[in-house]
Amino acid sequence: MRQSIESIGHEREGKTLNAKTIGGPRGLLRCYILYRLSKEEMSGYDLISSLNTLTGGTWRPASGSIYPILQSLKKEKLIDVVSRQNRSKQIYAVTPKGKQFLQTQSNLLNEFAVKWNKIRLALLDLISPENLSTFIMENTKANRLIWPKIIEKNSGSVGGVIFSLKEYKLLLESELDWVEQEIKELARVRDRHPRY
Repeated sequence: MRQSIESIGHEREGKTLNAKTIGGPRGLLRCYILYRLSKEEMSGYDLISSLNTLTGGTWRPASGSIYPILQSLKKEKLIDVVSRQNRSKQIYAVTPKGKQFLQTQSNLLNEFAVKWNKIRLALLDLISPENLSTFIMENTKANRLIWPKIIEKNSGSVGGVIFSLKEYKLLLESELDWVEQEIKELARVRDRHPRY
């Protein structure tokens, strides 16, 4: 069972924050399912496996989350069952109405992405000091994994991708300059105060 933000820390109710209670934001799974089914026909199990692989096991929704969403999407005629395999395994595909709905959700998803980047800043206050560098390093590694997806999604606009990569390169160079300055400054502090 997923835990709501309001219940985090309410020990008297027997609910505390743990790795199993942290999932994706509400509505994100629904959009992900529609998106994946717009790219290829899949079963519920395939969707779970796909998301598990994509996130390195970090976000693996249970079948109790996936199948009710599939039923809801089917009822709304956003997806349909295109075939049944052994043991009544159903293969789903997005309908034209589902593709249209996904297109209208694009702006909302873009807004969510911008907000999520700002929300990550709040996480810095919640993460223990000894784990902050790991958090930052993992985010930096994730950026490297994201670029091939950006390139793939924008393959029709090579000029735009090149421009974005050049902007990213400038950002990285600026970050590297900042890091080098910080290292020098911290080394000066350490040299003046050897106990640090």
